[in-house]
Amino acid sequence: PQIRNAWDDKKSMARNLQEMGLAFDPNRTLPIKNKSLLGKDSGPKVPVNIVTKPYVLNKLEEEANRPEKDSKTLSSDLVEYAQYMIREHNDDYKV
Repeated sequence: PQIRNAWDDKKSMARNLQEMGLAFDPNRTLPIKNKSLLGKDSGPKVPVNIVTKPYVLNKLEEEANRPEKDSKTLSSDLVEYAQYMIREHNDDYKV
C-alpha cells in the first residue's frame, strides 16, 4: 500500500521507483565490475539518485521488521475438521 499511495501516474515506472529510493533495474543499480586485462576497473559509474519520497522506504522497512506470524500451525478450521474425523472414525484410516 505504501508504493501504491506514493505512485504518480503521470511519471514513468522508473522515475516513480527512483523517487521512492527503489531500484527499477538492479543491473544498473548494482553493476558487476569487470576487471580488464590491465587490472583497472572499467565498470560503469552509477549516477547518484535523489530520493524525494523517503517515507516509502521507511514504511517498507517497518513492515519488513515486524515479527512474522507463526505459520507452522494449522488453521482452526483444519484442526476442527481433524478432530471431527477422529471422533467419527477413531482408528479406521481406510475411511
